[in-house]
Amino acid sequence: MTDPVEVAAALLNGGRLEEAEGICRRLLASRPEDPRLLHVLARAANVRRAHDSALEFVARARRDDLAHLQVECAIAYRGLGAHAAALAAARQAVAPSPDVPNGYQTLAGLLHPGDDYRRVPERKGHAGARNAPSPPIFDIAVGPLDNVRSDRR
Repeated sequence: MTDPVEVAAALLNGGRLEEAEGICRRLLASRPEDPRLLHVLARAANVRRAHDSALEFVARARRDDLAHLQVECAIAYRGLGAHAAALAAARQAVAPSPDVPNGYQTLAGLLHPGDDYRRVPERKGHAGARNAPSPPIFDIAVGPLDNVRSDRR
């Protein structure tokens, strides 16, 4: 049996916003605090630029520890012009879960609003040339890794 929340998420990823929201709204009566369901609804609300609604869906989930919900908070706050709140939510999303989808992408967009952070910087000159931006986005977001030791040898 296919999970209807996964179906709704797939529809949303495929650009079928109305269908995804329809499935989620039908499920909402029986699952009013399901964090996965509310996450899909928050994403859909952010796509529609209904950022207040997105924040309401996240608040209903009552789970601050879920990184993907914090990403939706960051996107909603950014859409509402609350930069400090957006930055705090994005940092809260990536701190425990560095691999959260869109976490660092959202954080980078907040830290460097005009940059196209999805594009790989072009390298000029020979293979050893270093033209990467300084400081790296990761260092700004969570701090430099200079003091981190690796136990892998």
